[in-house]
Amino acid sequence: MNATGWLLPAGTLRRAQLIGFVSASTLAIAGVGAGAVLKAGSHDAIASELHLLALRENSDLRTLCATLSYLSLLGLLLSWAMVGRHLRELTTRHVLILAATWALPLLIAPPLFSADIYAYAGQGHLVVNHQDPYVHGPGSYEPTSKWSFNVDGVWRYSPAPYGPLWLWLAGQAVGLPGDNHLVVSIYLIRGLAVVGLGLLAWSLKRLADATGTPPQRALWLVVCNPLLLLHGVAGAHNDLLMLGLMAAGLMIARRRPDLVGLAAAAAVVTLAALIKAPALIALPFVPLVSVLPRPRWLTIAVTAVSSAITAVGVTAATGLGWGWVGVVGDQGGRPSLWSLAWGLRRLLANAGSLISTDVRDAVDTIVMVGLTALLGVLLVVLWGRALVRRTSALTATGGALLLVFCLSFSEQPWYLAWALTPLSVTHSRRRTAFLAGFSGALCIYLAPGGRAWIRPPWFGVPVVIAALIGLAVAHWMLPAEQSEEAVPGYAEVAVG
Repeated sequence: MNATGWLLPAGTLRRAQLIGFVSASTLAIAGVGAGAVLKAGSHDAIASELHLLALRENSDLRTLCATLSYLSLLGLLLSWAMVGRHLRELTTRHVLILAATWALPLLIAPPLFSADIYAYAGQGHLVVNHQDPYVHGPGSYEPTSKWSFNVDGVWRYSPAPYGPLWLWLAGQAVGLPGDNHLVVSIYLIRGLAVVGLGLLAWSLKRLADATGTPPQRALWLVVCNPLLLLHGVAGAHNDLLMLGLMAAGLMIARRRPDLVGLAAAAAVVTLAALIKAPALIALPFVPLVSVLPRPRWLTIAVTAVSSAITAVGVTAATGLGWGWVGVVGDQGGRPSLWSLAWGLRRLLANAGSLISTDVRDAVDTIVMVGLTALLGVLLVVLWGRALVRRTSALTATGGALLLVFCLSFSEQPWYLAWALTPLSVTHSRRRTAFLAGFSGALCIYLAPGGRAWIRPPWFGVPVVIAALIGLAVAHWMLPAEQSEEAVPGYAEVAVG
């Protein structure tokens, strides 16, 4: 029953490891035919390099690849659930081996479940060519270039909504191999996601130790989660690097109870926000996560000063300016299939249209302003509860990020991962079970090419269904009539 090298102990755990590896490997191969594969003119560049053009040019083979991709996705979810039932038998090292085993095939796969990596490369190309990515989109600069040809229409002519640190890194990924090596650049960008995954695993293990949470449970819920592997590694979203930095900042705040540690934590979380803005939600909670025995006004002041210095310094060093602030502010204007807020907004506005167009417009504005105000109020309430220690600071941080996921107007399925990171080190077994079911269900909506198979006008409905699945999973794992300690099997995900 002992583990052998990179193999887990024989039995269920080893079967789960191998099922996950075979599923990820099959997905990587089938992704050549079904994924968001790079095109060069009328041909698929990656498929051509691999001598697998038939997988893209033959309609029957494309259908086969799509079918195998979905089956592989289900296989990865199954293997993750199998491991979750036996976490007591695993060490932290075993869980990390699992994450590496499942991530490796996805690391070398073509882009899957999203074409956003081409937008990152196109924005990096703008940086290299001294074009302002907060004014121009890749297609605005070179409409027919390979740096814009593969970019989704949503982003081809739109300015970048990301922080200057991310765009500088994307510029390095484009500039280092040379301006003509798009394939190399997109794999370098994926390498940044892998750095984020490693940083996330390192930080989360130490944060779990500091809070008394079984680290294998936290790592299973986050680092082994198919939602992060598929959208963070295979899809190469910059959320993974943002999460790695955010987790590192929270870990430093908790484990380094002095002013230097607090300043460093604030700086690292600010770096995360300079990758992608949602990390700013975690910043006010940093002085509350710290156990530094100093007056709250002092810890808040140190956090604010350190964050401001970091933001100004990095922005000046990259030379990209503050244009991203305005771009981020405009992100909620585009309808999002995954946004509960958009779903409610559309539902009530359509009801108002039964009366008149003016009523519809008024209702639309009221709902938009009302939900935005509600989100702001709830965030302040959560921070206040953490301030007076009525709620754990880490729980409040995760709750704040979960509220942003539920109530903002710009959403994607993998945004739930923002909340998973701090919530994974809290002590509620039922919450862990719910988040596992919720995040697992969110994996099934996107095709390997990046398109959702649920279409408008069903705004927010996919998230509602996924949340209901999460509640059902939590109830199945931990029935209300039984004590949590008495429930065997899958409920061990929350015990470790």
